Amino acid sequence: MMARNGTSENSTPATDELLELLGDRYARRVLRTILDEPMAVQQIVDTTGISKPTAYRRLDQLERAGLVASKMLLDTSGNHYKQYWTTLESVTLRIGEDGVTTTVRADRTQRSQERRLS
Repeated sequence: MMARNGTSENSTPATDELLELLGDRYARRVLRTILDEPMAVQQIVDTTGISKPTAYRRLDQLERAGLVASKMLLDTSGNHYKQYWTTLESVTLRIGEDGVTTTVRADRTQRSQERRLS
């Protein structure tokens, strides 16, 4: 498991960015949809009813934030596609004298999800 503090590492989204992303209803829908099972974008679109461009944008944002991972796969007809799954375990929000900080626990199921993909 990997713990990351939203205020200390350059590779981790800042607290405001993380809260904004998790406050987005489409991002939350995507996260809920891929929580239990890896999915391709079309499956996410079909399940959530959000547009394909919105799904791609949110997946890109979530992946850059380290909350989603993906793997390129090849289907039986030779076409490439990505499957996405969430790596998010928890987000902790702390309000203190130093302001608001977030800690993201991710990578809880990455290994098991990767096994399911292969």
